[in-house]
Amino acid sequence: MSTLVLRFEVHRYFYIMEIRSIVQDRLQTLICQQNHQASTSDTGGWCESALWHRHMTDQHLVDALAKLFAGQTVVGLGDGRGVYRNLLLETGKIWTYDAFDGAPNIGNISHGQVHRLCLVWNFRVASLRLQPSDQKC
Repeated sequence: MSTLVLRFEVHRYFYIMEIRSIVQDRLQTLICQQNHQASTSDTGGWCESALWHRHMTDQHLVDALAKLFAGQTVVGLGDGRGVYRNLLLETGKIWTYDAFDGAPNIGNISHGQVHRLCLVWNFRVASLRLQPSDQKC
């Protein structure tokens, strides 16, 4: 197999995985919207109503994390709506903070501050390319 064909196949694979992620996100959003009583989607991501009503912020934790991560780049996994992201960035001590969560529609809920990342998938942080595992998300 030539290098050109191999590169094409790799790009095609990642394109398909990105499309799968988008479709899965929309499907989980619809599942949450259909069942207004649900706290989580069937894959375990928090539904929007739970993201707003079940979150509690610990200011002492914010202060401790700001001190711990001062001058650093932070990646938050399971970051919900990005409340801690915003509070830590507001301290001015954190260099950058990239937030990810598996909740359906989290990009819209957080106004683009938190990106969807299904943590039951294998992924490489450097490229943020998702690869499916045997778990569903």
